[in-house]
Amino acid sequence: MTVAGTVSLSTQRRRWRIKPKESPLHLRRSLATLLSSVLVTGAGLVAFASPAHAGVIEIAFGNGGDVPLSGDFFGDERDELVLYRPSTATFYIRQWNGTVNAVPFGNAGDLPVIGDWDGNGIDNVGVYRPSNGRFYLERGDGNANDLPFGNGSGDLPVAGKWWNLGSMINYRDMPGVFRKSEGTFYLLNSNGSVAVEYPYASTDVPLAGKWKRTYRDEDYVGAYRPSTQRFYLKDPDTNTTRVCFFGNSGDKPVVGQWVVGASDSIGVWRPANQRFYLLDWVQDC
Repeated sequence: MTVAGTVSLSTQRRRWRIKPKESPLHLRRSLATLLSSVLVTGAGLVAFASPAHAGVIEIAFGNGGDVPLSGDFFGDERDELVLYRPSTATFYIRQWNGTVNAVPFGNAGDLPVIGDWDGNGIDNVGVYRPSNGRFYLERGDGNANDLPFGNGSGDLPVAGKWWNLGSMINYRDMPGVFRKSEGTFYLLNSNGSVAVEYPYASTDVPLAGKWKRTYRDEDYVGAYRPSTQRFYLKDPDTNTTRVCFFGNSGDKPVVGQWVVGASDSIGVWRPANQRFYLLDWVQDC
């Protein structure tokens, strides 16, 4: 899974169901219901994919100011493209047939994150609230988990299956944060332990994804450096980092599985023309 945006550290965590009267979130229906009932199409939101050149998929989608993400919302082993619109606190999920689903979730100032929070193979939306250092993770049943983690302002959210934390039986995604002031990832495990990954540059955009397919289904952290348009994708198994040059100045990074059966690959969303450019196989970079 991946998060890009401008958006502390606690080893203690707690989760509970937010009651309607207590919830700071707008969403009160399940994501599945929203996906089947709220459809958004039209100019500025969606177009069909066509290859820009060999190995690259080009898709027109979104408005200026959106934040690109991706996630598998239908369990088909292929990530849908997602744009989060901060001005309306709404996720726009684009199916590969061109249909767009609008999912309002969170409050103004929240930072978006996507993950499989319950391990059922379906991703759901979530947000990180810098004002209080809490994650709000939509569970797909109309409720949300409230999870304190990080320092709040200055931390950027990520999510993934952090196998390096020893969670070999944990098949759900867990949140983490990238602390810009330190260039360091803090990754939370379901048992409350925290792994630390460093160093990166304070100006890097944090990423997480499966750069290589293994039996462990493990996510790795990485980063995108806007100043050089380079992706840095870490492989802990070999203690190496793959460096990929992709995109133009001003692009925003995105990571996802664009091809069924493949590993995650990289892409960018270009605010200047509201288009995604997706590399269909990360080994091509």
